[in-house]
Amino acid sequence: MVRTKHALNVTDAERDRIRELYAQGVRVVDIVKRVKRSVAVVHRAVRDLRRPRPVRARNTERDARMVAMHAAGSTFRELGIAFGISMSRAFDIVSVLTGKRKPRPRTRTTLPSVSSPARRAPRLTRAQRARRNTTIEELWREGVTQATLARRFMLTRARVGQIVAARLRRRRESLPVKPRPNAAKSDS
Repeated sequence: MVRTKHALNVTDAERDRIRELYAQGVRVVDIVKRVKRSVAVVHRAVRDLRRPRPVRARNTERDARMVAMHAAGSTFRELGIAFGISMSRAFDIVSVLTGKRKPRPRTRTTLPSVSSPARRAPRLTRAQRARRNTTIEELWREGVTQATLARRFMLTRARVGQIVAARLRRRRESLPVKPRPNAAKSDS
């Protein structure tokens, strides 16, 4: 029986070979070439396997020079420029090696997205929104910054600026227009 490259039924020997290659760290595209099966077949065979994350070797020589330069008075910015890394990475390396801070975990943390219910402002009725906007304008006139108002009312700073600008524009439009004293004399 001839089996095509994309056939999903995999023999136990093929599955074991795929899993063995995957555990050795061989890339999926290279496994596909070696076993002559499709990417879907290889992914299905290794679906429940986890590869160990490669451990990056510490650049101890570089790190020791960074600590020495920092002790001699170099700033983290200067360290970053000298070693071709970011200023925050230089800070991380020096502060961990000098014992001022524990190393950061290398796992990804999941933060709620901006649109998640935990960080979204509650839905307001028109009357509630009008009261909120009046409060925002009053606080803004008292000198509270837009960033502080944004945090307090769970809005963006840009939205607070839009609310304040719209209310100021409406106020200007509602004021009576005074005739200019020179407007009547310009006809002569």
